[in-house]
Amino acid sequence: MWGEKTRKVLSGIEIEKAEKAILSSYIYNYLEVINFSELENIPLDFFEKEESRAIFKVLLDMEVQSRGYDPILIYETLKKHNNQDIELLNKCSTYLETLPREAQYINFRKYLSILRNNWVKKELNNLSQEIQKTELNQNNIDKAVQDWHDLFINITTKNSKLNYLLSSEVLQSYEELIKRNQNDKNSSYLRTGFPTLDSKIKGFKPGQFVVIASRPGVGKTTFAINLIENNLSRILFSKESDKNCAIGIFSLEMTNEALMEKLISLDSKTEFSILSRIMEGKSISTQDLEVINSTKQKLSKTNLLFCDDVNITLNKIIATIKFWSRKYELKLVVIDYLQLINLPLDKELNNISTHQRISIISRQLKILSIELDICILSLSQLNRKLEERKGNEKIPMLSDLRDSGSIEQDADIVIFLYPAIKQVNEEEDFEEDSNERNNSLEQIVLKIGKNRHGPVGSIRFKLEKTLGRFSLNR
Repeated sequence: MWGEKTRKVLSGIEIEKAEKAILSSYIYNYLEVINFSELENIPLDFFEKEESRAIFKVLLDMEVQSRGYDPILIYETLKKHNNQDIELLNKCSTYLETLPREAQYINFRKYLSILRNNWVKKELNNLSQEIQKTELNQNNIDKAVQDWHDLFINITTKNSKLNYLLSSEVLQSYEELIKRNQNDKNSSYLRTGFPTLDSKIKGFKPGQFVVIASRPGVGKTTFAINLIENNLSRILFSKESDKNCAIGIFSLEMTNEALMEKLISLDSKTEFSILSRIMEGKSISTQDLEVINSTKQKLSKTNLLFCDDVNITLNKIIATIKFWSRKYELKLVVIDYLQLINLPLDKELNNISTHQRISIISRQLKILSIELDICILSLSQLNRKLEERKGNEKIPMLSDLRDSGSIEQDADIVIFLYPAIKQVNEEEDFEEDSNERNNSLEQIVLKIGKNRHGPVGSIRFKLEKTLGRFSLNR
């Protein structure tokens, strides 16, 4: 039906139906259409009706709730943005009430194609009229033809998802990337904060999918918190910037408050036992209290984005990250951890294996990192069989990634954390000093098991358990 209509001249009613179908899919089935890459790049001028444009513009600034958007909240947000335009608000209210809940979101691309073709037709008509009205002469013909040519290309390629670039364009982009990153302060990506590690993996580059894996209790969450704490100065809130830098954290195992406590302890150099006293209503020294309050003040001024929804699905994670990327210059997203992510309750996904589920999740996260040009860092569990091995054989390998699926294929960097083992090999000397054998200090080895664009190898760290602080073991 839609195919026949697009071959004819589309009427205003048909265009309105397509606009309503797009908005309805966006509002009521956002988590189902989130993987359509076109979703985030629909130009406002594709919508003919004023109320369609107003509603769509508001949707881009709102956070998705549950499986979609609440029309009541949409209208309340419209009131905030257009409180002086009563006529527009009334139109939007009526428009929202008439949106078809039963719109076939699987035809989302067809609806969008209708809007795009209609927009192209109108713009080409305008260009044709401009050409007919222009009086050409020897002095202006070359410039006019070039301008019309450029305008024609812009019209016909807008939102058409052409997926190639000329080598000259890629080289120009590459040169710009080099210039941005030569000055460390203006680097377009975050560093780990550990020079030896940065020299190998070169920080967290946009478009990368990084995996940090360990057995439970080794400290992968704590290590991720260290990476975040090392970059707090890069994500400070600034009124002068239209888009502040930010780091997002999905915690599927710990609460937001527990993560914040780890950050406070780490940044203030205050032991967990002292923070526990505050939680229990017990007194602490004035000096400790001042340091803790100073850290809280510092953290309150950072753009750290938290989500601790333990039942979150992959689609909701993708939707949330896309929302964050619209509001902030998103530098890094940390997910703790990969195996806890749920897939949507679709019938076709009910009977897939855990191996297949993890493969889908890791692939989608890799695609998302490239699409949004951000670094996604996911923590991961290692197989229990690792514990059954002895001596040097206990050093993790890529095959030890739990339900690995395509993790090792999708990841640009795979990092393993494991307790230091004595007499491993000549490359690593794991003998412990006598003063490091107490319970508060542990030697942890970081092994780079995969590095798509650099060397692999091992780095030795010390973990101060009372603070949750990792430091290089020099």
